Amino acid sequence: MLLWTIFAALVVCARGAETWLSARRSRARLRAGANEHAPGQYRATLAVHFGLLPAMATEIVWWDRPLIASLAWGAGTVVVAATALRWWAILTLGRYWSHRILISPGTRRVTDGPYRFVPHPGYLAMGIDVPAFALTHTAWITAAVFGTANLLWIAARVRTESRALAHLT
Repeated sequence: MLLWTIFAALVVCARGAETWLSARRSRARLRAGANEHAPGQYRATLAVHFGLLPAMATEIVWWDRPLIASLAWGAGTVVVAATALRWWAILTLGRYWSHRILISPGTRRVTDGPYRFVPHPGYLAMGIDVPAFALTHTAWITAAVFGTANLLWIAARVRTESRALAHLT
């Protein structure tokens, strides 16, 4: 249980670092004249990703979910791999990455790094990461509910982002 608690704390810290970096980059890009597309979608991002941990904790405590070591290790490995993919995407996009859909005039579409293989690697990582994280402590209901909500959010997000990027070469 101690290892899981440390792992969960590291995941939360990584998400906090992403949120801080996103806010910093978003402010800079908006000051530089970037246009934000579908700003309301950002609130859905926060609801899904910041609601996950309390929902997990509630399910674990209320339904007395056991920690199944083999499931925890397997799902934890998936979370680590998804986090690595997401950070590869973040580093590839550099100053253009944020949680918000911001398009700056004169920018080009990124096709390096993981974008050579998948058009939206960060969203792929999040689609895998959310249910996997819940499963690290057998939070089956949370995995199903938040995994589904996350996939619906990702589908809407990819459509919006693809339309916003359509004019870039």
